[in-house]
Amino acid sequence: MTRKLLTLFVLGLTIALGGCSFSFTFVVINKSDHTIEVEYTLKHYIQGKYGYIEAPAKIPVTDFEKTNHEWRKLNQQEYEFDAVSGTFKVLLGPDEVLLVDRVSESSIDSGFRLASIRIEGPDGSVCLEGRQAQTQFKPEGDTNYVLRYR
Repeated sequence: MTRKLLTLFVLGLTIALGGCSFSFTFVVINKSDHTIEVEYTLKHYIQGKYGYIEAPAKIPVTDFEKTNHEWRKLNQQEYEFDAVSGTFKVLLGPDEVLLVDRVSESSIDSGFRLASIRIEGPDGSVCLEGRQAQTQFKPEGDTNYVLRYR
């Protein structure tokens, strides 16, 4: 009897913890008529000791607006990465969306991995650091946080 209860408890715990997980995406959307440069630096980056670093990914705005969309990871010729500072530089065309971070449900505040983000285009530039870098992304839908350049 005890063994059956223990088995049911472990099974229930596994389902509860494994079945509810999803992530929030932090994206930059270029709504201007010009190509912009997005530069972002990873928080707590130490060269050679950061673990897995995901390549930036893009999609057109029309794909992003769909419920199910697939990110296109950029190849190394499409972005710059400074391995000393942990800084990415990506050119983002009009009506393109750039994925800059993905954070698990349980760690949206502590899991945000950007120390700073700078967006520069012909209509001006935006430079955000620290907590401000996170709070300027506005929630849209259930799992997206968006920073728009107009």
